[in-house]
Amino acid sequence: MVDVLLGWIDNDLAGAIVTLLLEQGMWFVGIHGSNVLDPVMQENFLGMSGASVYSKSFHDVFILLGGSGSVLCLVIAILLFSKKVSIRNVSKLSLPTVIFNISEIASFGIPIILNPIFLIPYICVPLVLCLISYAAVYVGIVPPVLHEVGWTTPIFLSGYQATGSLAGSFLQAACLVVGVLLYLPFLRLFEERDVRCLVKNVKELTKELQRQEATNAIASLTERSDLLGGVARSLAADLEDAVKNRKLFLLYQPQVDNEGNHMGAEALIRWDHPIAGLIYPPLIIQLAKERKMLHDIEAYLFDEAAHAVVEVGKVVTSNFKISVNITNESLAWEEFEECLAETVRKHDISPKRLWLEITEQDALVTSAALLDKIQRLKERGHKFLIDDFGMGHTSLTYLQTSHFGVVKLDGSLTRDVLENSRNQNIIAAITELGKSLHFDTVAEYVESDAQRDKLLELGCNGFQGYLYSKPVSLEELLVWMREH
Repeated sequence: MVDVLLGWIDNDLAGAIVTLLLEQGMWFVGIHGSNVLDPVMQENFLGMSGASVYSKSFHDVFILLGGSGSVLCLVIAILLFSKKVSIRNVSKLSLPTVIFNISEIASFGIPIILNPIFLIPYICVPLVLCLISYAAVYVGIVPPVLHEVGWTTPIFLSGYQATGSLAGSFLQAACLVVGVLLYLPFLRLFEERDVRCLVKNVKELTKELQRQEATNAIASLTERSDLLGGVARSLAADLEDAVKNRKLFLLYQPQVDNEGNHMGAEALIRWDHPIAGLIYPPLIIQLAKERKMLHDIEAYLFDEAAHAVVEVGKVVTSNFKISVNITNESLAWEEFEECLAETVRKHDISPKRLWLEITEQDALVTSAALLDKIQRLKERGHKFLIDDFGMGHTSLTYLQTSHFGVVKLDGSLTRDVLENSRNQNIIAAITELGKSLHFDTVAEYVESDAQRDKLLELGCNGFQGYLYSKPVSLEELLVWMREH
C-alpha cells in the first residue's frame, strides 16, 4: 500500500510531503511510522537521479527536531510558557532524551499521541519545517546535506555535521523558533481545556475530603487509583512547587474580647493555585501530610506569623496575639519545639504572643508524650487553643489537664445560636465549665450583632467572624488595627 502511494513520485519535495503525512499520521495513532516507512524511503528517494535535497539525514536533521511531531518545539514551548507544573515536570524529564531525538517520554507523558488538540500541529509543524528547510537548501542559503548523521545526534551539532557549515545549525535554530510559535496556540487550547477540567476535578476532590472530614475517616488521597487520585497527585506536585517558591501565604482574621477590644488574630494559610484558584485549606494540609511537606509549611507559617506579631507591635502597644493552626503531626515532629524557639528568637517576640491551635479531633488522639510536649511549650509561654470544639467527639479529660487555655466553639454551634435552644444550652454549659476550669471561650463565625449579643449573654469571652472582619492580609490587618 505504501509502495503504491510513494512509488509514482519522482519529485523529492512531493515525496517528502507525502512521507511526512503518512509518517506523522501513523505516529499520532501509536504506530512507529519511521520503522514502517524507512525501507520505502530508502528505495524511492535516496537513489533518485539529479540533485536531491531530501534524504533520510535531511529528514532527521531539519524536520524531526526532537523526534516525531517535531516534539522538541512543544517541549520548549511548555518550558517557556506553560503554567501547569505537572506538564512542565514531564517536559523537564523528557528534555534530555528529546534533544537526542527520542520522543516517547514526551509523546506519551504529556500526552501528545491520541490527543485531538495536538493533531494539527503534530502533522503541520514537520511539514512547515520541511518547506522552510527545503527552500533554504534549494536557494543556497544552507549547503545541502553532504554527510549522513546518526539520528540520535543532538540538535545544532547534527546541523553542522550534516552540512559542514554553521548555516545548518542556524537553520535548525530558525526551525525550532517557528515550531515553538506554531505549537503555542495549541498549547494554550490544551491548558484552557485542562483549566476547566482541573477546576471541576479539584472541586470534586474538595467535596470528597469534606465528606471524609464529616465522617472523621480521612484516607490517603494521593494513593487512590481513580480520577481523583490522579488529580490529588497533580495538585500535590503543584503544592511542592508552591512550597519551594514560597507561594503560600497567610491571611489574618481579627478576634475581639467581650468589650469589643481587639485581642488577637488567627493566621489562616492560603494557596492561590495558578489554575484552580484558592484551594480549600484542609486540602492543602492533607496533601502536605501525604507528601511529607507539612513541616516545611509549618516552619514558614510560624515565621510569617511571628513577623506579623512584630509588625502589629509597631501599631499597637497591647499584647496582641496571633494563633497558628497545628496538627498532631506537628507535635510529633522532633524539631517542632526547636523550630518554635528559633522563630521566637529570630523575631525577638514573647512566646505569649504566638498561640497554637489544635482541632478537637487531633486533641482527642494526642498521646501522653505529645501532651508532655504541649506542657513544655506552655511553660515557655505559648498558649494552646482547642479549635472546632463541640463537634460531638468531646472528651473533657483534656480540659481538666489545664493544657488548653482557650476553647473555640465550632461553627455548627454558633451559626444558628439564635434559633437553636439546644445549641444555646450547650454553649452556656461550655462557658460555665470554662469559668470553673479557667479557660476562655471564643465564638467563631460571628456574623451579626444579634448573634454576638446572644453569645455574649451565654458567657463567651471572645468573638471572631465577619461581623468584625473577614480574613485579611497583614497590610489590611494593620489598617484594621489602626481603625480599632
